[in-house]
Amino acid sequence: MERHEKVFFSLLRNAFWGSEIDIPEGFADWGDVARTAKIQSALGVAGDVMLSDPRIASAMSQELRTKVKTFIMANMMSHGKLNGVLVNVVSHLSAAGIRSVLLKGQGLAQYYPKPELRQCGDIDLYVGLERYADSYDVVKPLATQIDDRKALEVGKHYDFFVGKVAVEMHRYSDRYPTPKLDRIYQEVSLKGLNEDLVPLMFSGQTVYTPSDEYNAFYIFSHLFHHFLINGLGARQLCDWMLFLRARSSHIDMSSLETILRRLDMLKPWQAFGCVLVKYFGMPAESF
Repeated sequence: MERHEKVFFSLLRNAFWGSEIDIPEGFADWGDVARTAKIQSALGVAGDVMLSDPRIASAMSQELRTKVKTFIMANMMSHGKLNGVLVNVVSHLSAAGIRSVLLKGQGLAQYYPKPELRQCGDIDLYVGLERYADSYDVVKPLATQIDDRKALEVGKHYDFFVGKVAVEMHRYSDRYPTPKLDRIYQEVSLKGLNEDLVPLMFSGQTVYTPSDEYNAFYIFSHLFHHFLINGLGARQLCDWMLFLRARSSHIDMSSLETILRRLDMLKPWQAFGCVLVKYFGMPAESF
């Protein structure tokens, strides 16, 4: 691992666990650290530490400090836009009698020490099979761009935009590659997206997120599939770790283990747990 990559992980450990920042003697490659953080979708978190630590801030060029500050400010504005769209869409669905469940994204940002530093993506909402077509009729007047109606007959979600904010409306939270595994997953998913939902508040609007057991599994399953297919960034691992830290006392561990075993995901879960401990600073006993 390159020195700037080691420093990047040290910044994350400091941000999340308060550990000391390990800066090699004579280290000056802060531009490389910032580029790595951006590639890993974690510049908000790492950049905040860089700007807040006097030793690092004084070692950065004025140009780099300005770029990092600009990125963080833009990211904060993106959070405001996404949260505004989320509240608008969820409130319209709720008024139509459609309960939606927020997947990943803005819900997981709430578990960060500074939610506004999590790099934004899109909004994923689950409404299920029964109200999937109805949801299309509700959100179409809100959308500046939306999939053709035929999107309701294929895939796991349809897409639309509200301004520049992308939203995915899901009838399935995910699909698994074999009929047997998919059958088990849909059973687990149906329970986790309808029972023991966890409410979060956004500007006075209640937004539901999945049950804790299912969400712990789903966040990991999503990042693992990214790892297998097209790679993943540090942000996804941070999401998983911070969710586990915040919600572990609410998770029925035996239920979670059952889910992992049924879907043959226990060994990958344990392997990536080692990554959280070794590189991201999560205490082994906590994982």
